[in-house]
Amino acid sequence: MKIKEITYCGVMIAIIVAFSLVPPIAVPVIPVPISFQTMAVMLAGSLLGKKLGTISVLIFLLLVAVGMPLLIGGRGGFSIFLGPTAGYLLSWPISAFSIGWLLEIKLLEVFNC
Repeated sequence: MKIKEITYCGVMIAIIVAFSLVPPIAVPVIPVPISFQTMAVMLAGSLLGKKLGTISVLIFLLLVAVGMPLLIGGRGGFSIFLGPTAGYLLSWPISAFSIGWLLEIKLLEVFNC
């Protein structure tokens, strides 16, 4: 990877962390709050593309897994991946890749490349 790509990934990780500072919307029926971090994951795929967006989200999840409190409410650690939010967290890299891939296809279609 080039230094420019590494910098883009680092900035996107910082954006995902910054979006965790916005208070979540708690829904009493489900244990998973609605947060802006999901929007940051979508931004990663749309701004950086499928490869760099996915790498950014995977590095973010790796940082969460080693114990850094980067999720909403200052949560972190491997036990997060065993709770009710595990499905959401594990789908984030897939979402970033899918959005980047779909945008790549759509841009190729629009510009006839």
